[in-house]
Amino acid sequence: EQMGELTDRCAAMAELCSQMGRDPSTLRWSYTMFDATARAGGGVIRYYESDDLFVEMVRRITELGVTEISLYYPARASQLEAFERIATKVLPELRRRNG
Repeated sequence: EQMGELTDRCAAMAELCSQMGRDPSTLRWSYTMFDATARAGGGVIRYYESDDLFVEMVRRITELGVTEISLYYPARASQLEAFERIATKVLPELRRRNG
């Protein structure tokens, strides 16, 4: 599962920071929201299916310390509206609420 892999990578990076005497919160943690099911699903990116799902995924990612998130541009025209809404409304609201 993607979140399990991300969790493991974040923990490994935090451990390396600890070994070096560096506070992990001083790093810029970035993550590209990858959807491993998109190719098999005909290009449908799952996190564009629902604003609530997108927000929940971002919450889980940021709880791991990730501070920067990038998204895939949708391959399916049917998901362009969701992409635009997330980019112009959902993400700015998340930034406003979470700083």
